[in-house]
Amino acid sequence: MNLTPRRIPFFNEALAVILGIILCLILILSVEGILYWLKLGEKPTKVNYPEGYHQRDKFGIQHPATGANHISMYIKKTKKVVYDLTYTVDEYGRRITPVSDRSSRDKFILFSGCSFTFGEGVEDDQTLPAQVGQNTVSYVPYNYAMHGHGPFDSLASIENINYEQEIKEKDGILIYVFIEPHIARAIGSMKTMSWKADDVYYEQTKEGKLLRKGTFRKQRRFLTPLYIFLNKSRILKALRIDFPLKFNASHFSLTADVIKAMKEKFQLQYPHGEFYLMIFPGSLYSKEMIEEFKKRKIDYLDYTHLYPADDPRYVIAPQDEHPSPLGFQFIAKKLISDLGLK
Repeated sequence: MNLTPRRIPFFNEALAVILGIILCLILILSVEGILYWLKLGEKPTKVNYPEGYHQRDKFGIQHPATGANHISMYIKKTKKVVYDLTYTVDEYGRRITPVSDRSSRDKFILFSGCSFTFGEGVEDDQTLPAQVGQNTVSYVPYNYAMHGHGPFDSLASIENINYEQEIKEKDGILIYVFIEPHIARAIGSMKTMSWKADDVYYEQTKEGKLLRKGTFRKQRRFLTPLYIFLNKSRILKALRIDFPLKFNASHFSLTADVIKAMKEKFQLQYPHGEFYLMIFPGSLYSKEMIEEFKKRKIDYLDYTHLYPADDPRYVIAPQDEHPSPLGFQFIAKKLISDLGLK
């Protein structure tokens, strides 16, 4: 009796592989469907912006619409309103910073960053720039921040500010407010591409020079669409997976290089101006980023542990990690003290 196993023909092997792939796809699609039905991975809140609120200037930089913009946010499950207020924006796309005796102040303090600096979910007079201005007498605060901005956007904004037209004071300070997601926005991670694909993109040469090169979508013609597609996956969202899977030394280096370029561009206009990097409370990777800042001689204010990031008093709501008015007040006092502002 011949007990030698019969070899499966190549056609049968190929068919088995194809069937295996089909079964895997069916399984993945089924799980995706279940997670979609369960609404796993969805944001628990919904923000209502007025039509035309998000605009782009001639430099491709996103900013809020000029005027009074009514904004509200509610919790999807309970329909509870978290905030209902107005963002007032001037003719240069800056959120206004109400302070007294504006004309008697002879210095400026510019703030650049994202929604944490813009003041998402708080009134005009409760933002970080406004509260710094309210507790000083010599500085006029300017809020150049915008929801979703990252290092590239802030660099482009600093490059294109018409200082003579937009800022009356002749000298002062620029503060870039850093949070950990800015690293992901600088490298263009998967999760950021669903809403940042058409934002400012810079290419770094071998010599380290940063060159403005359109947008993420136009310059990364394969990677950006792939990331947008993958980010639709409910499985990846449920598992909180992003690509790249983790930050590495090159990501920290690029982010720091962009911030250094901000400093250089600012000080071309104001040779005696002071530039500071402020690390927001609760930011991750502070240790790694501080090493990069030190190498580039960037003055920084490390507020990582200024207050507990999970303390509910310092955030708008449990469902939203943006800072509360109390959080901004706490930071403003510390900032004024550390920089000796008057």
